[in-house]
Amino acid sequence: SKVQTDEAEAQAAGGNGTPYMVIVGPKGQTVPIKGAYPAAVIDGVIRKMLGETVANAADLPPEEKVTVRAVDAKKEVVRGNANAKISLIEYSDFECPFCKQFHNTMQQVMTTHEKNVKWVYRHFPLDSLHQQARPEALMAECAGEQGKFWEFTDSVFKVTPSNDGMDITL
Repeated sequence: SKVQTDEAEAQAAGGNGTPYMVIVGPKGQTVPIKGAYPAAVIDGVIRKMLGETVANAADLPPEEKVTVRAVDAKKEVVRGNANAKISLIEYSDFECPFCKQFHNTMQQVMTTHEKNVKWVYRHFPLDSLHQQARPEALMAECAGEQGKFWEFTDSVFKVTPSNDGMDITL
């Protein structure tokens, strides 16, 4: 049910592909990120939300009113500072090659901003393209129940060739 809830929320918030992210700022402002943007763009949005001067601010994705459920760090897996005022809410598909690339980008972003942001992973399996994405999302939730969500997620994105190329029966 969590996978379905995440998926429905992504669609309602304007996501129509993966990866899809909504960055929620300290004043409730939202910036949707549609696609696998480079770390410099995510970094720029974060710095702007922190009130820093950003040289390429005009090139950043604009604020846009997007509604997503609030992050509950007690019920969701969070990487970074669970009390941070900026939330990076990623909607992703384990078999999407762009999500695999974006996962590495997010790891870079977290290296720079782990004290200022919390990264929340929500599921958005694209069943029509990736038949294994939903089972892998369910496996991730099982791993999460054992306190191993991020370990599982990092491992899948590290080894998957994407596009249903990984044998999940092994």
